[in-house]
Amino acid sequence: ARSYQSLAVTDPGFTAQGRLVFEALRSGSKDAPLPPIVMSPEGFPTVDPEWIPTGTPRSWIDGLRERLLATGEVTAVGSAQTMPFGTDWDTGYYIAASEDDFDPERQETVQLRSVTVGYFEAMGVRLLAGRTFTTNDDDAVSSPAVVNEEFVRRYFGDRNPVGASFFWGFPTVNFERPVPIIGVVADVKYTSFSEAAGPIFYSVSNPVRQNVAVATNNEDPMTVAALVTAAAAELDPSIPFEVQPLQAIVDSELLLHRLGLLLMVLFAAISLAMTAIGIYGVVAHSTNQRARELAVRTTLGATPEGITSLILSEGRFVALSGVGLGLVVAYIAGRAVSSRLYGVNPEDPMVLGAATVTVLGIAYVAYLVPALKARNTGARDVA
Repeated sequence: ARSYQSLAVTDPGFTAQGRLVFEALRSGSKDAPLPPIVMSPEGFPTVDPEWIPTGTPRSWIDGLRERLLATGEVTAVGSAQTMPFGTDWDTGYYIAASEDDFDPERQETVQLRSVTVGYFEAMGVRLLAGRTFTTNDDDAVSSPAVVNEEFVRRYFGDRNPVGASFFWGFPTVNFERPVPIIGVVADVKYTSFSEAAGPIFYSVSNPVRQNVAVATNNEDPMTVAALVTAAAAELDPSIPFEVQPLQAIVDSELLLHRLGLLLMVLFAAISLAMTAIGIYGVVAHSTNQRARELAVRTTLGATPEGITSLILSEGRFVALSGVGLGLVVAYIAGRAVSSRLYGVNPEDPMVLGAATVTVLGIAYVAYLVPALKARNTGARDVA
C-alpha cells in the first residue's frame, strides 16, 4: 500500500491536467509519403540515401499549431516521437561530454528524444535553465539540444551545462559535430512511475510518427477536442487518430500498479487465512490427543487458566520460531522483488514490524481457540 501511495504522489515530470494527446501516423499521408526502401551494403533494409522528401516535413504540425492557437482556446501545441507511458519509438546513442573524457571501450548510451517546437510547453514539462526550442532551431546548422536533470547530474555535475556542448553518434561518437545545450528540463518518466529517469537529450525534429499534445486552460480538456479534430481533418483528413486526455493515460498507468497491489493484498489475505486455519487445525488435533493428560492435570489441581496458559506458552515458542524464520525469508524475498517496489525499502523496520505483529496476532488467535476449549477438560475425560 505504501508503494502505491508513493507512486500516486510521484511527479512524472509533466502536467497531465488540461492536456489532450493523440497519435498521428503521417507515414503514407499526402504530407509524408512513404520513402523507398533499399538494401544497404551490409545487407539490411534502409531508406534510399538518394531519396529526397517532397513537401515541407513540418508543415502539418506547424499548420495544426497555427490553427489551434488562433482559436484562443489552446495555449500550446507540440509533438514527439514518443509519449510518456506509451510505445517507445526513440533510440539510444553513444555520448561523450568531451573528447578528453571519451573511452571507446566504455561508451555510454543516452536516449535521444525527437520533439517539435512547443512540445515542452504543451506537456507542461518544467524548464529549469536556459530555453526550449524555437522555430529558428529547426533551420540551425548545428541542431541544439535540451537535456534533462539526470543528463546534467551524470555528465556535468555542478557545472552549468547551458552554453556547453557534447558529442553523440553511432556506432561511435562523432566528434566533428558538437551539439550545443540551450536548456535543461525536469526529468520525465517515460516508461513507468516506478522507474527512475535516465539521461536524455532532446533534439528538435518532425518525425513521421507524431504524438501530439495540446494544452488548454479549460478545466476539462475534452472541451477543445472538437476543435482539435476539425483542425487536423482540415490539414489532412487521411490521418486517423483518437483524442484522449493525458490524465487518462496517467490514470491507466497508476491503475496497473493498483491492480498489482490488489492482487498482492488478495494473495496475502488468502495466505494468512490458510496459515490461521492450518495452525488451528494442528493445535486442535494436538489438544484432543492430550485430552487424558489435561484431564489428569485438572484432577491434580490445575486450574482452567493454567491449562490455557500451558497451551499458549507452548504455542508462543512455535510462533516466535516461525516468525524468526519468516523474517529471514522476507528479507531475502524483499531484496528479490525490490525492483517492483517504489518509495518503500523492503528492509524497512516498520514494514517488517507490522508483518511480525500481524502474524503473531493470527498465531495467538489460532492457539487461543483450542486452548479455551481445553480448559473445560475434566476428570470425566480419563478412561
